[in-house]
Order: sequence, then C-alpha cells, then structure tokens
Amino acid sequence: MMTFNSRTLSHASRRIALPILALCCALVSGKAETKTELGADDPILGAILAKAKSAPNDYRVMMRLAARCAVLGRVANSEQAYKKALELNPSSMEPYYGLCTLYFANKRYADALKVANAWTAKDPHSYYGRLCLADAISLNGETKKSLSVLLELNRNFPSDTTILAGLKARYEFLGMTKEANLAAKMIDEIWKSASADGLTTNTDTSANQQR
Repeated sequence: MMTFNSRTLSHASRRIALPILALCCALVSGKAETKTELGADDPILGAILAKAKSAPNDYRVMMRLAARCAVLGRVANSEQAYKKALELNPSSMEPYYGLCTLYFANKRYADALKVANAWTAKDPHSYYGRLCLADAISLNGETKKSLSVLLELNRNFPSDTTILAGLKARYEFLGMTKEANLAAKMIDEIWKSASADGLTTNTDTSANQQR
C-alpha cells in the first residue's frame, strides 16, 4: 500500500510545483517509453504480469502492475493498468491518485485536471483529491483559481504544513507578499511547536490516499 507524506515544494519554469506529488512524479519523469515486450526486460514486472494472468480481476495486482510500469517509464501500460484498477474497484481513490501522478510527471496537465475533477466529484471531501485538483488547476495556468481549493482545505486542516506550503508557493508566484509571509510564519510556528513538544513526525495530517 502506498503512503504519501512528502512536503517538498519547489518552483520550475515559473510554474507552481506539486506540494506532495513531486516525489512520486520523480519515479517516472525522464524515462522514455520503450518498445520491448512488456515484462521481458524486468523480472519484477514479469512476476506481476504472471500474477495478473492468473488473477485478472485482482485490484491490488493491477495497482502493482500500474506502479511498476510507471517506474519503468511504460506510461501507456501504467495508464491502462490504473484505469483497469479503477474499473475493478470503482470505490477506491488510489487509481485516481496514480493517474494524477502519472500525468503530472509526463506533463499531461489537462488529463490530470480531468482525473482530479472526476475524483473530487466522486469524493468531494477527499484530502488528496483536492490537493491534486489544486495542483492540476495551477499547472493548467490558473494558479489564482487554485487558491480557493487550498484555502478550503486550510480551513479544515489549519495545522497541515503541506497545505500551508502550497499556499505560500502560490502567493509568492502571484506576488502576494503579505500573504506569503503569513503562511511562512504559520509554518515556522507549527514546526517550532512540534519541536518543543518533542514530535518527530510530519505536522501535516495526511495519512493515506483514501482521504
């Protein structure tokens, strides 16, 4: 099962980077799609494919297949597997997350936005769904519009540094210095409080991708 708790945030070509997706996206970025037979060049993938053949309706196997294909740069195969996983288990939010990270990593921002919209339409209260939606809106050139999504999340999770970092980056991008400084101050205060309490875990409240 995947867990997601990265708080890394950066700028690239004046676009807002993803507050929690950057680590996952790094797994697939920069790898060209190959034309070799699927599984022929990777024993792990071969084993997953063998399992998928014996249990074609196993959702978890399909998720592993999608993730492994993404790592190997087999984008089309990964996309197909994530969609199959969603078909097998429509109530799961994991395939939506997987598709969003895959599309972000391959700069398919319009596709990421479609998936994020579908995700939040199905589960309007999904923590990761709304984070992905905010990222997708920003990367489709509407950074200011994405603020409303993050501000709503911030009202629900005021001490979540992932959300605050996303707000800070967007405020800086938009030249909203006062707001950016306030977000930075809040992040600093939260970390100081956590340190004083002897906490070593993340101060964000994201625990699993079903949120």
